[in-house]
Amino acid sequence: MLLGAALIPLLQQVVFQGNTTPPSGDTTGYWQQHVHYRIVATLDEARTRLRADGVLIYTNNSPDTLHEMYFHQYLNAFRPGSKWSASDAHENRVRFQKLGDPNYGYERFTQAPVVGGTPVLVDYPGAPDSTVVHFRLPRPLVPHDSVEIHFAWDARPSTVLRRQGRRGRTWDFAQWFPKVAVYDRGGWEPNPFIPAGELYGEYGLYDVTLVVRDDQIIASTGVPVSGDPGWARVSRTGPPYLASNAYGDLAGPAPAVQIPEGYRAVRFVADNVHMFAWSASPDYIYEGATYVRAVTPRHFRTWDTVGVNVLYKPGDDSTWGGGRAVERTLFALTWLEKIWDRTPIPNSPTCIVWKAVAPSSR
Repeated sequence: MLLGAALIPLLQQVVFQGNTTPPSGDTTGYWQQHVHYRIVATLDEARTRLRADGVLIYTNNSPDTLHEMYFHQYLNAFRPGSKWSASDAHENRVRFQKLGDPNYGYERFTQAPVVGGTPVLVDYPGAPDSTVVHFRLPRPLVPHDSVEIHFAWDARPSTVLRRQGRRGRTWDFAQWFPKVAVYDRGGWEPNPFIPAGELYGEYGLYDVTLVVRDDQIIASTGVPVSGDPGWARVSRTGPPYLASNAYGDLAGPAPAVQIPEGYRAVRFVADNVHMFAWSASPDYIYEGATYVRAVTPRHFRTWDTVGVNVLYKPGDDSTWGGGRAVERTLFALTWLEKIWDRTPIPNSPTCIVWKAVAPSSR
């Protein structure tokens, strides 16, 4: 199996903006919340943890005044006591319920979240499951207003691979930050994380700086706007297409980052995406290409070139290498263009990243 999931186009960045608006154009009664994450995260391999600090700007586009908020801390599913583990036990499946330290996964706040300058007290409504966290807002969030929330946390994937995982120096972070729950017409949707069901989430803008050891190769959602993801030095197909200027100044100025000796920082930006996932390994091999499309006039920004960036492990040459994954991805993009050509759906300029784990570690 692949590390972290059954199949990861790690993140296919085709943006489905057109799906959020009725084809008739009648948006009466329809709304969607907006999220903007800015995160700096350092991978501390010696201590088997990720240390992260981030800010969420949450915009309330609903007609309701909000008095509380719910977030997901998904990595807390991959440990004993979670509802995921209870579901596994009910089906006579053993994955996470017997893991001990340091093998289980977790996501823990290292200080109280700060909402609009005020620290808040969190609680876990599903305890002992801790995949959903809740707090009251210090001040009501009225319609069309925004609030800034500051988080500091540690995260660690488990050694059992599912949606996430770690093995040796390969790290897979598909679920790793405090992700705001959806607020829709039914109210808050704070569903605990069980073996299926984490894919309901808000779309938004992500500005994420990853600090990793110098020899790590990074696969990530978004485009690398600064720093070196490491693809060029392991490329088998020449210089990669980074699309680093695709978003312009959308994300704003770069954050101030402390970089320890022997580390480097790589900043990624992704707009209108559902989740920010990433992976790192010093063993990755790179192959790449570009998909060039004819762009018809739109009332929003589109791009004519999509980077196809493939990362795989030694030993997977016959299944992923030799241009195989690149060619399959180009074929898929061509197919998607035929399906969605008449709908107002722009392709993102970002990468399509595939990754695999060497047969010896499966």
